[in-house]
Amino acid sequence: MNKEYVRCVQLIEKQSMNINRLCSSQNLYSEKFRILTAQAFLKAKDVQSCIAVLEKESVDPENISSFELSVFEEEQINYYKGLRYLVLAKAYELQENNECATENYKLALKHN
Repeated sequence: MNKEYVRCVQLIEKQSMNINRLCSSQNLYSEKFRILTAQAFLKAKDVQSCIAVLEKESVDPENISSFELSVFEEEQINYYKGLRYLVLAKAYELQENNECATENYKLALKHN
């Protein structure tokens, strides 16, 4: 992102219906998009929206029976999970919710 976080957030809010659909589809691109959206909200100091985007349920490929993962795909999934927890931890830290921040930092380390 090029530090135009407020503009990003305005576009996200304007297209919120499409955002919800993108963030709920079953692929890694939606998880990456969800993290980028949360980072934009966080940088724009909209911590509540950041947390809301990241706490939505995402599809976990490990729970899909017919989903076979290569080693590379597994590493990508762990990377995105770690990044998701890291952004969540930063958001909770800004809210001075140290307990949730600590838990999410631990989960971020676990997945990386």
